[in-house]
Amino acid sequence: MSFSSTASAADEQELIKRGEARYNKLCALCHEVGTGTYIKGRQLHPDFIAAIVRNGLLAMPAFPHTHLSDEDLLAVGKYIQQSSAPEEK
Repeated sequence: MSFSSTASAADEQELIKRGEARYNKLCALCHEVGTGTYIKGRQLHPDFIAAIVRNGLLAMPAFPHTHLSDEDLLAVGKYIQQSSAPEEK
């Protein structure tokens, strides 16, 4: 499964905003509190993220299409890929 896209810069920014909203709703519950691996700031490729989300890995459950559409998964992947690592405290 490949999520390559030829979207304009405005479309790309809208996709990333959509991804941020989905990430905050579905992913942050584990990945922002230490339950799951912290994934922002690692520039993970959207295809890698999609493979893990669809198939699961270790404690990460698989999320079927009925729970997260391919379009939303692409958006989440793009958001994670461009996200910065947290600042050190």
